[in-house]
Amino acid sequence: MSTVQQRENPATPAASKSWIARHKFLTFLGLLLIVILVGFYFLGWPLVKWRFHALFISSLNEIQRNPEAKERLGEPISVPMLPLPSGRVYSDGDRGDARFDFLVVGSKDKAQAVSIMRKVNGQWGFVQLEMEFPDKRRIDLTQSVQQHIGDDTPKFDPNAKQPEVKAPDLPVDIKLPDLPEMPKK
Repeated sequence: MSTVQQRENPATPAASKSWIARHKFLTFLGLLLIVILVGFYFLGWPLVKWRFHALFISSLNEIQRNPEAKERLGEPISVPMLPLPSGRVYSDGDRGDARFDFLVVGSKDKAQAVSIMRKVNGQWGFVQLEMEFPDKRRIDLTQSVQQHIGDDTPKFDPNAKQPEVKAPDLPVDIKLPDLPEMPKK
């Protein structure tokens, strides 16, 4: 063999590393991002999804619109990042019910709010909208919301007199037909 170094054949391509091998840091960041997004979808979204629900937003809008709430809480009225609002919504066709529990904060004070809504004939309406302050004072906003929006739910009166029910006019003697005899064995 000669002492001259052999040169690589220019016709054969040089062995190169893959993109992933050349960009290990970017590959790691991409995989980490995918893991975080998938984890948030399964673990985080169920916790924060109520903040974006239309019924929750309408409850918050009614509190922000109410003069008594504005006076006690101060403006602007908002929902803090923590604690997260909780709730449940059930809807089946033109019926349903929803409940949200959340904290509202203003420039003067804060309060725990409870919003209960019911869907009747395809329309959502407030059954209860109430705020409880740290000093245990409560403000019930239900009446003002129902006056503002309109409420066609019949009022329940536990002391109302029941209507008189007239017995149907049926004959006293009712004759039953004869039953067939059982066959003898």
